[in-house]
Amino acid sequence: MKKVIIIILCLAFAKANSQQTVYEKDINLHLALPFLKASDYGIHKEVTKTETVYYKSDSTGYEPAMLKVLLFNDNGLLDKDYTRIIGKYASETLYDYTYKNGKLDSLVKKASAVNFNMDVVYSHDEQGRISKETATGVYTNYTTSYEYDKDGRISRIHNKNKTGLEKMADYFYENGVLTRVEQTEYNNNKEKDASIKYIYYANGQPLFSFKDDATKVVYHEFELMTKGIEFGKEKAYSKVPELMKIYHKDPDNFTKYMRETYKDYESLVQISESKDVNFPDWTKRYKVDPYNSRMIFRKLYYKDGSSVGSTDYDTLFEMRVRR
Repeated sequence: MKKVIIIILCLAFAKANSQQTVYEKDINLHLALPFLKASDYGIHKEVTKTETVYYKSDSTGYEPAMLKVLLFNDNGLLDKDYTRIIGKYASETLYDYTYKNGKLDSLVKKASAVNFNMDVVYSHDEQGRISKETATGVYTNYTTSYEYDKDGRISRIHNKNKTGLEKMADYFYENGVLTRVEQTEYNNNKEKDASIKYIYYANGQPLFSFKDDATKVVYHEFELMTKGIEFGKEKAYSKVPELMKIYHKDPDNFTKYMRETYKDYESLVQISESKDVNFPDWTKRYKVDPYNSRMIFRKLYYKDGSSVGSTDYDTLFEMRVRR
């Protein structure tokens, strides 16, 4: 039986922080370039395929709830993304990517509910970077434009939906490092003030995120462990820059500072993780959030011919993480 390391994220900050910065990007956090490489999904080595099964982990039992498969081509770019929802609201969705001369050319989404099908076409600038994304379908009709700064970094992403909803994400850098993203959302067809979401980055990962003039923030203590912290009467937009100064002054002790300063918090996402000692990527996870809990098991097929993990339910892992 292979040896595994159980990593409880809340107890292993120092070790995780010293590793290479490769983390799972969150498509819901803010507008971003398409996720096309294994590293966008937090995978450290090049893979040809990943298979992931999500199991219910609550009083209803341990039945599979979702299957997800990612296929990558010979150039290490995402070829197909398949998701199957299992249970009462069963569905299937396939994203099929097409490339020309190594650049993303188009994307076709096929869903079991055909009204959710869509076709996406990509345009590129003279440097070969994605400059525009145009999507059409029964329920889908939007355009997304991408702008870059003089150093070739993404600087603005602007999404326009046929419903009138618009989202615009502006990226800010200091000394060549991403420090902040500000995303504005508004609807030209409705008389409503625009909402702004702020995401502050540190060491390549989100550290704080909040909206408008909120007094509460989401604190991303680890890659996949987040807390809700309340500042009382003080607004987050004035408090978070102060915290960022404290972080940059002493990043190694920032987690300790936050725990000692903000002992009352709301647990939003907490994950326990396991990986084989001979491979860099996780194969087992136990995820708990305010809505449900999931046991997640993954198998990775690496480009060098090796593989690790399994999608079978592991009762031993469950026993370890529930203790």
